[in-house]
Amino acid sequence: MKKILDHMKLKGYLPSPELLKLPESELTRFVETLTPASGMNILTQDLYTKYKQQNPATKKIDLGSSKVEIIRSFGLNKSVSSTNSFVSFYNYRFARLSEFVKRRPEMQSAVSIKHLSDTNASGDVKFVGMIVDIRYTSNQNAILEIEDPTGGTRVLVANSKKELFLKVKELVLDEVIGVIGSRKGNIVFANDLVFPDIPSSFEYKRAPDNVTAAFVSDVHIGSVDFLPDKFQKFIDWTRGRVGTEKNKTDAERLAYVFVTGDLVDGVGIYPNQDEELNIKDIYAQYDAFEEYIKQIPDHINVIMCPGNHDAVRLEEPQPVLGANLLKTLCQYKNVTLVSNPSFLTIHGIDGFSGLKTLMYHGYSLDHYCAENEYIRNKGGYDNIGFAMEFLLRKRHLSPTHSASPFISGSEDSLIIDPVPDIFVAGHTHKGAVHKYKHIDVLSSSCFQKATSFQEKLGHHPNPGVVPLLNLKTRHVTVMET
Repeated sequence: MKKILDHMKLKGYLPSPELLKLPESELTRFVETLTPASGMNILTQDLYTKYKQQNPATKKIDLGSSKVEIIRSFGLNKSVSSTNSFVSFYNYRFARLSEFVKRRPEMQSAVSIKHLSDTNASGDVKFVGMIVDIRYTSNQNAILEIEDPTGGTRVLVANSKKELFLKVKELVLDEVIGVIGSRKGNIVFANDLVFPDIPSSFEYKRAPDNVTAAFVSDVHIGSVDFLPDKFQKFIDWTRGRVGTEKNKTDAERLAYVFVTGDLVDGVGIYPNQDEELNIKDIYAQYDAFEEYIKQIPDHINVIMCPGNHDAVRLEEPQPVLGANLLKTLCQYKNVTLVSNPSFLTIHGIDGFSGLKTLMYHGYSLDHYCAENEYIRNKGGYDNIGFAMEFLLRKRHLSPTHSASPFISGSEDSLIIDPVPDIFVAGHTHKGAVHKYKHIDVLSSSCFQKATSFQEKLGHHPNPGVVPLLNLKTRHVTVMET
């Protein structure tokens, strides 16, 4: 309370005894709306009542009707460096992903690669393996080198099979796939390639309440290219102070705000970054970020994960942002801090199981937009929803070993399981809305102008674009700040 009282005095105000009974968070929001005054002025109950009348959307949704439950949030597991541990990590990944493939109806009778040479496995075969090499013959047929824990084999995909050959363009190293084909000698001639993918049998769930979730990311506090007016407009929208009548109605229904990484611009992230910073101290960057988020009404659940610019390790999974960075917000009851990636359920109430949400900052998207011809031909960064769908089909957030730095522990935390209802990412600074089967695929925008570094990566930002998901209708609209 002392901090807010000091802030009030600097603005030229003292609170009446009635106002001192308000929750500190509410008093903070009230003070933030005041313009500095000369002399010392008393803030009365009447002034506060007038403020409340002018900000009707700060009326609380009953917190009992909104809920965040963490399914999986990863901690500070240390990387394992021994060869045996690394092999165990990849064996774990293979076992989990091959399980998804074998659940596909067309893969029910799959055998191990070791048994392809058995007499009873000659002719038509089905098996699951990890891709270790992709190359092309002189006549542009594809040769896949595929392994499982029992051995390896070669698979030929003829370019004359046009529809099947399109799947080859989607393939990436280290992913796990199913193969259906015929064996002749030491080569399997593919008739189909099967991805782990998302089952089509999942229920399209709708929440019982007419509430909204907003998705933002990549705020980049501390950058000279940070857009404070746009971000403040978003914060003001959560309080019902700005926007069209529809915007204000959406704000009244707002129960969840997701902030999907890169809360601040960080320090030392890329060469000569200090020349593009107006806040050069990392702790001061987080202090400035907190001042914005503290203005969000406390009946709204705020869920935040780190990104590659945040002050945690770069390797995924990135642990939650600690109390040393978010000194105040870590104590707020309406703030949930999770790892990157993380799985959680929102709005699981009154017999409704809730909407499972996969939250991932999106570092690996750079690799696939740059390196995968199939994604590039679909638009790359400008069709980022499709790139996210690509990861869902692989059931892995970074299937290629070199796509993103990672921690190789006892399990692979980048496997997409459970199957989400919502998949949200950021990182590319491209706001986008996409649908894949029953899943809402949402890419959060940013609050930063394009930097020279982003231009080198090929990003095409559209700052201030905020996807809004109505949890009852599952309809997504886009708001621009």
